[in-house]
Amino acid sequence: MLDIRAHRRSLTQSSDSIQDSDIELLKSLAADQLRFGQSEEALLLLRLCQELRPTDPAVVLQLAQTFAALEEWAAADAMLAAHRQLSGNAVLRATDHLLRAVVAQSLKRLDAARGAFSDFLAQMRVEMGR
Repeated sequence: MLDIRAHRRSLTQSSDSIQDSDIELLKSLAADQLRFGQSEEALLLLRLCQELRPTDPAVVLQLAQTFAALEEWAAADAMLAAHRQLSGNAVLRATDHLLRAVVAQSLKRLDAARGAFSDFLAQMRVEMGR
């Protein structure tokens, strides 16, 4: 198992030498860990990515997904809000709207959950070409 904590200091101190491909690799590893139920490990990798590239909307979105997997709804909501701010007017994928719906429902914000789910359905129609 890769010990991220042991390498964290050296990585963050030498952040100038970190390439975009390194960040992409860390994000990919985090996605795999999340897929296989290793949410805590994914969170460590994504926090490191966030330290290295704080304005990367993809990292922030993956953090939202990870917090949702950990059922840390307030943190997931905060990451979704940060993602919206970083993404500007970018079109969200259907799965992003679904994540917004799940988080809002878990926080008992039912009107927001309904709206996000409606956005999910509309975006699914667009993505499916209907």
